[in-house]
Amino acid sequence: MLLPELLQQAGYRTALIGKWHCSATSFEPVRGFDRWLSYDQGPEDWPNQYLHHGTVHLSDQGSPISVDGFQLEHLGRAAREFIADGDPEQPYFLVFAPTDTHEPITSHPEELVERYRHADLDHVPVGETSPFPAAYAAAVAPEDLGETLAQYYAAVSHQDAELAKILYLVEERGNLDNTLVIYTSDHGMMVGHHGLIGKSNATLPQNLYEESIRVPMILGWPVGFPEGGITLHLPFDHLDLFQTILDAAGVELSGDLQKEIDSPGRSLLPKLRDPDADWHRYRFSEHGNARQISVGRYKLVRRYPPLEPRFGDELYDLEADPRESVNLVDSPEYREVGAELSEALDRYFERYEVPENSGRTVMDQPPCNGMEPWRKLADRLAREGEPEAVSN
Repeated sequence: MLLPELLQQAGYRTALIGKWHCSATSFEPVRGFDRWLSYDQGPEDWPNQYLHHGTVHLSDQGSPISVDGFQLEHLGRAAREFIADGDPEQPYFLVFAPTDTHEPITSHPEELVERYRHADLDHVPVGETSPFPAAYAAAVAPEDLGETLAQYYAAVSHQDAELAKILYLVEERGNLDNTLVIYTSDHGMMVGHHGLIGKSNATLPQNLYEESIRVPMILGWPVGFPEGGITLHLPFDHLDLFQTILDAAGVELSGDLQKEIDSPGRSLLPKLRDPDADWHRYRFSEHGNARQISVGRYKLVRRYPPLEPRFGDELYDLEADPRESVNLVDSPEYREVGAELSEALDRYFERYEVPENSGRTVMDQPPCNGMEPWRKLADRLAREGEPEAVSN
């Protein structure tokens, strides 16, 4: 069952406002949501749903509508309407999923962009390159990142402003203290890091750089947490978030349903209440035929056929080399570390992967959106041979 279905059964109103990233299209409302405002396919000449300003084609409860201007502001109004239309005593689950920080990094409010054009934005390493070829021309970072960073920060600020409006409304209704607010993302983003613009599919093969796979995770819940200002350095992911939301909502899954879901995720709430409580040792991720495991300091990336061994495995010491520039996978002194991580990685995926959907048979899986880097790389290699590495 989906998370919103479980919450519906517990008496929650549910809404998805913005991007639904769990299927190829998002026109038809997905089960479990009482309110659905996502994206239509649009006409043939429509660039895509990431057009931040202009005409955007949406699905309102399955009916096509078009809106003009900044789509973020329309989505924000819809989110506030969903909250305002409900009974203040009935709990609700709202997924507010704007796309402004997604590429293209342009067309954001000029007054916000101007704020950052002259700011000291020197935190992105310059002069970096990647051993992996760029997947497309726009994935290569420009030499001067000034305008790119100004646009990106404007996008973040614009989203923050809409989120603030939502939170003000929740506070006005007297519900902020008992509302769990979660700020997170579906993937990371490189904005010049490693000489790239984009995420995992910015390179061929796909990269698993920290900037691509790590996401913000901020939780605010005044009456639910033992104290404020807690920062935990834990391997926490969206599988854990699933269980944390259910725990916060007081939803207890039956043994049979828990077995059917069969997730390694854990609720974070016991760990917040007791810092000594047991927790995961490793952090995992997977994208196509590449998998990653980290134990904090050390990180292993394993790559599987059909393109291995052309692009081999990677092992990094993130403490000594946070930029992931020195691959230690063939270094004798790191052999034991690599073996430990490799064994734990295999054990995890043997336990939890669905064999018919395994990344190890990625070329047998149906295509998702035509942007899959493993397919693009296979096609490019077939046409041109091995391309050169990215350089800015």
